Amino acid sequence: METAEGKQLLEGFEFNKHAPLSMILKASYHLDTATGSLSIPGFHPAEHLVIAEAATHVRLALACAAINAENETKETVYAEQQLIPTTAGPSDLTLVLDHLPELEGALMFYVLVEFFQEMNGEQYILRSGSHNALQLVKVV
Repeated sequence: METAEGKQLLEGFEFNKHAPLSMILKASYHLDTATGSLSIPGFHPAEHLVIAEAATHVRLALACAAINAENETKETVYAEQQLIPTTAGPSDLTLVLDHLPELEGALMFYVLVEFFQEMNGEQYILRSGSHNALQLVKVV
């Protein structure tokens, strides 16, 4: 992870081979690694997502992890979006980390898309494996 080649090998790693991020999230997004923010202008779930059957809501999240193998320490910072109805209209979406991990070493940025179904006023995550996507999008 210390070399450019090593970082490049990690970028784009999909944690769910059945739901690659590029197959679920059809919107262009901008990741600012200096500020720890991700933005999707005019995000519209019906147009920008392949929505899981029976899903009523979606959540997008951004995470940044730092691992120091030498000291065997790690730090992860999360920015979660509130649940968005899959029927919501277009709006600008921005996820911002409170801060970047302070450990020495590479920073790994992850994007998550997960779907939920509302039943009797409760939200239940859909765990079929065919739509929830998690990708390591950038290593700096």
